[in-house]
Amino acid sequence: MDKEKTGLLIKSARLQKGYTQTELGDILGVSNKAISRWENGDSFPDVGILEDLSNCLDISIEKLVSGESSEDKEEALSELLRIVKIQARDSVRRKIDIISNIIILIIILIRFYFAFVSGKGYSWNFKYDIVFLVICNLILIGSTTRKSLVCEDKRDNQYRIISLITLLLFVASVVIMIGAIYYLDLLAVYVAPENYGPLLSKILGSITLASIGLFEYEWYKLKHMKIVAASAVFVSVANVFLCISYREWMGSLVTYEDALQSIGVLSISIFIVLIITMVVMKYIQKYGKLK
Repeated sequence: MDKEKTGLLIKSARLQKGYTQTELGDILGVSNKAISRWENGDSFPDVGILEDLSNCLDISIEKLVSGESSEDKEEALSELLRIVKIQARDSVRRKIDIISNIIILIIILIRFYFAFVSGKGYSWNFKYDIVFLVICNLILIGSTTRKSLVCEDKRDNQYRIISLITLLLFVASVVIMIGAIYYLDLLAVYVAPENYGPLLSKILGSITLASIGLFEYEWYKLKHMKIVAASAVFVSVANVFLCISYREWMGSLVTYEDALQSIGVLSISIFIVLIITMVVMKYIQKYGKLK
C-alpha cells in the first residue's frame, strides 16, 4: 500500500470528475478534511468506503489499493487484507485513547471538585496527588503512539504558542504561591485577611481550569492533527495537580515556617515527577516504540 500514490490517484480522478473535496465528501458521507488527508497521503480510506469511492470516481478497487494499475487481483486482495488489519489496529488505538482520556479527566475533575468546590479535601495528603499524577502520566505514555511522540516540530508557530502558554501557566502557579508567602504583609494592605484565602483559591482554580482546557486541546491536536508537542500535555497535567496540591496545602497551613517548607516540598516533588516523565518520553522517542 502506497498512500501517496493512492492519494494522487484519488485527487486526479476527483478533478477529472469536477468534484470539489467538499462535494466528494458529501457523496461519500465523510468530511472534506478526510478527503484532504487521503489526497495528501496522510491516511487511507476506510475499507468499508472503498466500493463507493470506486464507483464514484470510476477507479477499480485494485487501483485504489495499490495506487496504480494492477492486473494481479490476488496481490490486490492481499494488500486489502493488510489494510483491514491496519485499520482495525488503528480503531483499537482510538478507543484506547478515548478511554485513557476519560480516565484522566475523571481523576482530575474529582480532585478539582474536592479541592476547589466542596471544601472537604483539606485533610488530603498531597502524596496521593503525586501518585495520581504518576498514574496519569503512565496512562499518557502508554496511550501515546511513537508517531505522536516524534511529531514535534519546533518551527511550527502553534507549537511555540501552546508550549509557551503551558509553561507560563506552570511558572505562574509557583510564582503566585511563593509571592503570596513572601509578600503576605504587603498584600494585606490591599486585600482584607478574610478575603486573602478565597482570592488565592479563585486564582488557583482559574489556572487549574485553564490547564485542563489546554490539556484537552493539546491531547486532541496530538492525536488528530499531529502538530503539537507531546511534552505540553504532560506539563498541563502536572500544573493541574500542582494547583490542586497548593489549594489543599492552604487549608492545612499552620505557621509561616510550615508554609515555606511545604511549598518547597510540593513544588519540587511535582517538578521531579515531571522531569522524570519527560526523560522517559524522550527515551521512548529516541529508542523505543509503543505499539
